[in-house]
Amino acid sequence: MSSIGASYAGVYVMQKRQKEKMEKKEDETRGKGESSIAKESKVSAPGRTKKVRAVALKNAPNNLKLMSPKIQKDIVNAAVGETTNAIISDIGDSLFSILVDESRDVSIKEQMVVMFRYVDNKGYVIERFMGIEHVASTTAFSLKTSIDALFARHHLSISQLHGQGYDGASNMNGEFNVSNVINIVGASSKRREQALKVIEALSNDLQLQELRNRFTEVNIELLLCLACLSTNNSFSAFNTQKLVRLAELYPSDFSTEQLMALEIQLENYIDDIHSNTKFQELNGISDLAKKLVEIGKHKEYPLVYFLITLGLVLPVATASVKKVFSGMNFVKNRLRNRMGDQWMNDSLVVYIEKDIFNDIDNELIVKRFQL
Repeated sequence: MSSIGASYAGVYVMQKRQKEKMEKKEDETRGKGESSIAKESKVSAPGRTKKVRAVALKNAPNNLKLMSPKIQKDIVNAAVGETTNAIISDIGDSLFSILVDESRDVSIKEQMVVMFRYVDNKGYVIERFMGIEHVASTTAFSLKTSIDALFARHHLSISQLHGQGYDGASNMNGEFNVSNVINIVGASSKRREQALKVIEALSNDLQLQELRNRFTEVNIELLLCLACLSTNNSFSAFNTQKLVRLAELYPSDFSTEQLMALEIQLENYIDDIHSNTKFQELNGISDLAKKLVEIGKHKEYPLVYFLITLGLVLPVATASVKKVFSGMNFVKNRLRNRMGDQWMNDSLVVYIEKDIFNDIDNELIVKRFQL
């Protein structure tokens, strides 16, 4: 090769290397432009990753990169809308309770988490994260205003609300402040033991007086009546009159005629399950509800099943809310301490409820995004 040819070749190689460096730099710039939350969302939806990569980011047409932070936030917000709709659709006309807690995020802002607890159409107790709200203060009025706004935003009826559970948001404790105690019946082996200890304590006059000082007579009666739903020792705690009394504590849910029908159903129900081997060795009323639905007995004894769901929807504890706060500290950390409230809420919903998010059709998200 001549010296002139060699010099041209050298220039060509240098130009090629320079071009490759520029392309690499552009790729790195694009990578930085993609928010870390957007990257994390890919991990939560592995089934759709390949399809998305083929048409997104650096592989997208020049006029459709979707790299703008605002566009990315709008897409996630559309995904949140469909995820929340799926949760509300699953609740349907069922009764539910709310679990509320508040904590400060990394930027020292008070955040209130709201979760719904309900029984689905298969008899399973479900707890779902509905959102996180920034509250100016933790007074009862401020928290109630935020809860009312959430109900209005999702077009939910307050008549479906049949229980409240609070922890850090203790200012909201009121008529349902015993709910964390009364639901321990049948929830787990540990909680059942706790329930039995509470019931045994009622036989001691001093302990009974202590309970009366802490809780109202109605709450104590509710506790005793709920204990009659226990599956322990072949339903040995079952008591028809106490369970009818439990229904009477919900006057808006049971009419006089329904109370009479409930008593008849309870008598037939207990005879039925005693003679049915499928109801042996159940682990609490949560298993009882699932078994009733599984073999279709919930339709045969609808009022009894409804009474069971009333016991199940009342909050057991706010442990699931604590998990949301752990997620909040992951999503909004010291490196992302300027994250806005809406962006944090949207990121948390798709992160916490990833099982529902992953099942949503992309077309639904696209249509909502286009609105």
